[in-house]
Amino acid sequence: MTPKPRRDEAVGAWARADLRPLRATLIATLAAMGEDSPDRHVAIHAAGDRDECDMLLDFDGHVADLEALREDGAPVLRVVTQVGSLFAARIRTGYLLRQLDELERWNDAGAPPPDKASGDSLAGLVAAGAIRRASLGRGARLAGDGARGGQDARIPPRRAARAEDAPLGAGVTLGIVDTVFDYAHVTMLPFGQTLEAPPPPNPDLRIGLLFDPYATQQGVARFGASYDTQALAQDLAACLGAQDDRPLSLAQRDAAAGGDTEATRRQLFAQHGTFTAGIAGGSGNASVEGRYRGIAPAARLAFAIAGIQDNAVLADSLDVLAAVNRLVEDSGTPLALLLNNGDCLGAHDGTLLGELLLDELLLHPGRAIVLPAGNQNAGNTELIGAGKTRIAPHLAIAGSVTQPRTERIGFTYTTRASKADTIEIWFQASGMPTASITMEPGGPPIEPLSGHEGRPMRVLSLLGGDARMVLIVELGPGAEPNLWRLRVSMLPVRGPMPVDRIRFELTRVIGEVHAWCDWNNATQRDWTEPATGRQDDVTTLTTPATAHRVIVAGECADGPIGFQPAEPSGRGPTRDGRLKPDVVALGAALAAPVPQRSPMAHRNLAAAFAAKPEQLERFAYATTPGGTSFSAPQVAGLAALLFEKWPDATWADIRQAMVEAALRPEQWKPSGAGQVVEFPGAQDDPPEAGLRTFGWDRALGYGRIDVGRTLAPPPPTFDVFLRKSADDDGREPYAAATLWSSPDIVVTGPHRLSVGTAQRGQRPVDGPARLFLFHAPFGALHPLPRIDGIPVPDSPWQSLLTSGSGGTGSVVVTAGDVVTVETRADVDLMDGTARSILAVLDHDQDPYELSATLGMRNNVAAVSVSVAPLSDGAVTGMPPVTILGTDDVDSLSLWTENLDARLEVSGIPVTALPWRTMRLFLGDGRLRSWTRPYFGQRDAATQDPANWLAEASDAGASPDAATGIARLTGVVGAARLALHPRDADGFRRLDISAAQDRLWIPRLRLAQGQPLMLQVRLNDAHLRDAGRPGWVHMGHFSGGRRVGGASMRIVPLPG
Repeated sequence: MTPKPRRDEAVGAWARADLRPLRATLIATLAAMGEDSPDRHVAIHAAGDRDECDMLLDFDGHVADLEALREDGAPVLRVVTQVGSLFAARIRTGYLLRQLDELERWNDAGAPPPDKASGDSLAGLVAAGAIRRASLGRGARLAGDGARGGQDARIPPRRAARAEDAPLGAGVTLGIVDTVFDYAHVTMLPFGQTLEAPPPPNPDLRIGLLFDPYATQQGVARFGASYDTQALAQDLAACLGAQDDRPLSLAQRDAAAGGDTEATRRQLFAQHGTFTAGIAGGSGNASVEGRYRGIAPAARLAFAIAGIQDNAVLADSLDVLAAVNRLVEDSGTPLALLLNNGDCLGAHDGTLLGELLLDELLLHPGRAIVLPAGNQNAGNTELIGAGKTRIAPHLAIAGSVTQPRTERIGFTYTTRASKADTIEIWFQASGMPTASITMEPGGPPIEPLSGHEGRPMRVLSLLGGDARMVLIVELGPGAEPNLWRLRVSMLPVRGPMPVDRIRFELTRVIGEVHAWCDWNNATQRDWTEPATGRQDDVTTLTTPATAHRVIVAGECADGPIGFQPAEPSGRGPTRDGRLKPDVVALGAALAAPVPQRSPMAHRNLAAAFAAKPEQLERFAYATTPGGTSFSAPQVAGLAALLFEKWPDATWADIRQAMVEAALRPEQWKPSGAGQVVEFPGAQDDPPEAGLRTFGWDRALGYGRIDVGRTLAPPPPTFDVFLRKSADDDGREPYAAATLWSSPDIVVTGPHRLSVGTAQRGQRPVDGPARLFLFHAPFGALHPLPRIDGIPVPDSPWQSLLTSGSGGTGSVVVTAGDVVTVETRADVDLMDGTARSILAVLDHDQDPYELSATLGMRNNVAAVSVSVAPLSDGAVTGMPPVTILGTDDVDSLSLWTENLDARLEVSGIPVTALPWRTMRLFLGDGRLRSWTRPYFGQRDAATQDPANWLAEASDAGASPDAATGIARLTGVVGAARLALHPRDADGFRRLDISAAQDRLWIPRLRLAQGQPLMLQVRLNDAHLRDAGRPGWVHMGHFSGGRRVGGASMRIVPLPG
């Protein structure tokens, strides 16, 4: 069986997390802080205690293990947020440096002493193997571009996205992480309301949460400050009741606090959050007939402050990630979240710890995260003085993937820079590369770095007159085989940095080279070598938009043929070849709400133009200057509308609906009038397996969003289908909580099935279709079966039909008919065995797609339902449910309907769950060199320490049982763990009891193809409504995609 290791596990020479780059960065930062430097806050937290810095950790232990760290009896680390094994924390800077010094001594010695692996120190946790990766907090920056504009016409956001007649997003939370929000603007109220009616404090304020990571609340221990609707309404009431011009008091930031003296940027900071909130979900109040309403004007709003806009001191990513997680925890409804930030640095392959955290959040259904593609493409320019300066942080160089070469790169400052800068060059190498760096004008020589050194690093000071800077150069391996990163960090200590030009020489390079620089000195530098053979407009996406499960929005502009890419909009693909951006939307000239200095200013404005709605609209709304942070809110609003339609949708459902409905420039008519573009059909070589699109473009993604088309897609030319449920109309994807209750697959005899087929295309298909039938163990619906007869090892599927040659059989049917099919004589469909039955309808004009999942395409349907009797509170005869490990993260959801009962699932091996306790790493006086195997890997029973060390008491050190179990195993909603002795196969297994009617298991550690059989039990069960049956459902997810499951119908025995 194949394991699914975590992406980017960086280790040092002694097979433990390598934190040497972190140490060098911290040393240089502290050195820079020793002088009067404008960049003294880089890596050190910019607010509060200067002795703290932000740290992200991939840690396999318990949160209590981190928070128990002490120095001289005082705590040294505070966990801010946790998602799975990913922790964002604040740690004492001096303690961290001393721990990194200790690790450096161990690295020099070749390995730490065996007795140093402990849970008493950060270095000990690294030595024990519990910390896989760590990084210092990175900056977050607005994705907006304030340099463009000049258009007076204001385009209503709903018209730009063709959402005029769309629903309004009721019952969905629209979360926005951005700069400050003016929650006194009337567009934040339900349509038709003002600041006068109902009188404040207004119980109908649409904002359910405002989170400020930079504030504290008295008596509240949690990180940051959270304000609910009542607190915000009371703040409004206090301001208005004072009858003066006092500003809002909660979660507000002075635009000058960022320190950027450029007026346009400061204004953008002050307006940005309110702009994006209005585009995504404003109600349209204060515009004529509500015409400037946002895409989801009835959604519940939740805001989080993203940071202080400045080129040198930015919001730490810890703050942003904490804000995202707080909005997720608060939502209580389906959540469409807009994260309006971006960064130039990172591998651009989804392996940053912050990107992994976003991906982890998206394992759960009912969530979608939208990010802008960023505005760092080669076409981005900024007005400087009398002309425009090109802003191009990225350089790509193509080359042979087989012939090693020497690559020379030049980086030049047009004027000396006074802000910190970082350069990263990512490249593949054949063998061990070397890197040489020359700084001009002359400075101390930098010893070349060689891959033979492991992770060589140089730290030195550069002087030039009165100017001084600290330089860090590091060469180290990346996550992929043969991948390397050269990183150069420059921190000014006194005056502008004494550097005009940097030359790089890399040896043994193969394939593409990608180089990125930070944007702190964006208008003062450029890549000047090589002059030819370079590609400046590929892979210019910002991070974390290169995460795997997020939806990425680029920007387009209206053009002579439909629309065209906006020049600054980030281009794809990602560095590892994934297709981002996903879609585009208009970014410039959109109508957006203008914040005012105070609630009273809003009231006075409304009063002054009460009889002149056009004049009120003119002052209450402005025009966006352009940028992906104004296109992304439309995509987030569309996600909210899709969640209104499909509350149980996954991120993958939302993305599929968007990209398959997106239009290419030649298909987009400016007015949209009379436009009917059929949905794309199957393609021989699609850009992305399983999707049906009009093609992908590195600037436009799959095309421009059309909200009306996305919510009510026209059928393709040919479309044969099978219903997945009674309300399935054949539209794709099918995004319901259960996918396996087709009413058209009916067992009518021991060897007979009735199957109903349909077609909904613009035209009927030519000739008959082929119907295939399969069965599998109950619940094992993924992966889908092959129909070409090629055997698949360990496949759960067996054909119910045989061909003359003994392979996979089929019957010929006319799409639209109900057919009776005789099945194999050696499979009795009425023998009482619970099984999953699957039907596939295949036609040359609408072929079955093996690479799709069950919900993606409509020509495959399943029945995976059994019946269990209920008598005197006991449910008997519930069959075991089987799932197979997939090629991504496996998750399970269990829930009941119309039942009051104690829900329990048993049979989960300890090896198949995270088990976050340091007892797995410590206790025998020696360093362990293992990594936990997945359930299904060879010798997992003997090689997994959790299988022989786990104790139910490991979950005990928490405020309550549910919290303790969640922190230990990741399982959400559990009230009790029961741990059994080893079974005959050598594995210890668990019973998990739910606290209420739902369990969520986000991570099952299953090897690909490994079957896992689980038993669901109900105790003390009673129907809430005796006139309806009860249900127990189990849903199986792969990487957050719903791929299968089973349902059990609970019916009372007569009498």
